[in-house]
Amino acid sequence: MELQILRTRHPPDIFLSQLTDLLGQELEPTEVETIFQRIEALPKEDRLLLAVMGETLLGFAHLRIAHSLAHDPSAEVVSIVVHPDHRRKGIGRRLVSAAETWARQANRSYLPLRARVSSALRCSQSGPRYAFCPKRSLSTQLLVVGGGATGLGIAWDACLRGLKVVLVEQYDVGQGTSGRYHGLLHSGGRYVISDPVSAQECAHENELLRRIAAPTIEDTGGYFVATPADPPDFPDRWYKACHELGIPATEIPLASARTSEPALSTRISRVFQVRDAALDSFDLSHLLVHSIRETGGAVYLHHRLTSLTLQGDRVTGAKVCDEATGDIHEIGAEIVVNAAGPWAVEVGRMAQLEIPISLGKGTMLALAARPVNTVINRCNPPSDGDIIVPVGTVAVLGTTDIPVRDPEQLEIEPWEIDLLLAEAELVVPGISQMRPLRAWAGIRPLYRPPDAHARETHSLPRSFFVLDHEKQDGCAGIISIIGGKLTTFRLMAEETVDLACNYLDHRVPCKTKSATLASPSELHQLPARHFRVAQETVLDHEEMICECEMITRADILDALRNRDNLDFDSLRRDLRLGMGPCQAGFCAFRTAGLAVSLPWQGDGLAQFLEERWRGLRPVCWGHTLRQMEFTRRVYLELLGMQPDEAAA
Repeated sequence: MELQILRTRHPPDIFLSQLTDLLGQELEPTEVETIFQRIEALPKEDRLLLAVMGETLLGFAHLRIAHSLAHDPSAEVVSIVVHPDHRRKGIGRRLVSAAETWARQANRSYLPLRARVSSALRCSQSGPRYAFCPKRSLSTQLLVVGGGATGLGIAWDACLRGLKVVLVEQYDVGQGTSGRYHGLLHSGGRYVISDPVSAQECAHENELLRRIAAPTIEDTGGYFVATPADPPDFPDRWYKACHELGIPATEIPLASARTSEPALSTRISRVFQVRDAALDSFDLSHLLVHSIRETGGAVYLHHRLTSLTLQGDRVTGAKVCDEATGDIHEIGAEIVVNAAGPWAVEVGRMAQLEIPISLGKGTMLALAARPVNTVINRCNPPSDGDIIVPVGTVAVLGTTDIPVRDPEQLEIEPWEIDLLLAEAELVVPGISQMRPLRAWAGIRPLYRPPDAHARETHSLPRSFFVLDHEKQDGCAGIISIIGGKLTTFRLMAEETVDLACNYLDHRVPCKTKSATLASPSELHQLPARHFRVAQETVLDHEEMICECEMITRADILDALRNRDNLDFDSLRRDLRLGMGPCQAGFCAFRTAGLAVSLPWQGDGLAQFLEERWRGLRPVCWGHTLRQMEFTRRVYLELLGMQPDEAAA
């Protein structure tokens, strides 16, 4: 059973008597009613952190906002106690870590610990002691800039090799390219002719990830299918290239393919089976963050890089801004790794470096159901609208490839939606009449060779490139990693950390080929949720907040109490809140209601709805239009939000 830290103003009854007993062991016997009265008399801003395992209280901390004439209000740990039977097990550290999170959310610059009672931290002496002081400066061996799959993979690899690692990310994990893709674990088949190196990398990493990150993968299998619109000579050339490169591919009878996937067009002439699968990038990101922290690394989300520190021709660190507080922190580093994806150019320019990438926007469309359960690829040269990926409860149609100049240039054009539906119709007749759920776009950061056209992206290689700026540009202390696919993130990390270790004279081989990404708890996946909520005990006790994704009240409260950064979008990535067919029509206001008693208080509801509606606008017809209008009426008329707050 997992240890949980609950933050509350009033302890649940089941823990109140245990809290009384715990205080009685450390101070003097006390009655439950006395403790209840003391809690009622506490200032309204006070909070209690309860360390619980199931229905057992293992320890607690009492938090307060302290006011003083000498300085601005500060957060303060008034007391911290761990049960004698559970000391020296890290519970005190978990309580202090949760207190740090509370202090940051309360915008307090330091957290004095003046506990007199015994605890896992041995704070029996009187007088103030600083348990935590947000450092204005720190140092590390490896500073990774970017919290996508590549940056997280680099940090994980480096931690396993024993390096001291800090990762900073300006938003949240998986909010850039890694969270804005079609969900495919590549077999390598797509690139056997256009980019053989990338094809072989994908095929190799595909097999490794099935073991390393098994909980994040659905083994859908994949087909490459030839339609009348595809070049008739391409399937033979493609099949030959697969065998020459060692990419597993088998031609299967049309009858077998249609038995597995009855929705396939009867005009398909050939079908090849490959090792494609679906990979949930949000789940992968969570596993990576957990593994980094478990192996001693630090991950700072919502920390924006403001500048790199230069001493002569060497990068020696960086300055980052804590977006929650506005504080600027200095991080000294022996090596800085630029893994910022589409923002790599901006990071490079901070060291007067030009990063050779081109940005390609890819638009994707999710349907509200899965007409196929196998990844379906067109057997033609890479082009727009050539794939259907079943992911979770939806099917994703992808993708376009349009050159852009800005990583934030994510606007979707109507013709892109029309193209995706028309191309998918050639493979699955009638798919264009299905209900679209939403559309979104992601930015591919592609390596641009010196002789490549500056604005063309379709023909650019999909392989990755590790840039050694000391050798190439005479600027030491910084490495950039660009290009690649999410499927190859582990290999990208391995080669990047290999180079960093050479400069650090740290001769430890890569360990991620044999490691496994462990989950701190069950991933929030729909099949497991269906099973869990079907149990009578759960239905009797838990209110359903999101019927689309089977998210319960307990799921929401656990996430709100245990997350460092509280906002609706974090809950979307953690729990898939608002990602079902109603697109936050009901679950968003229910969640806001649960959050009012917490420091977050549900702020950001309007912004969350706007982002949901942003994905609905490009597909706003039929049932989707009716759903969107119904949701608008709920928030504008029933709940009284102002039009400028919930503008669609």
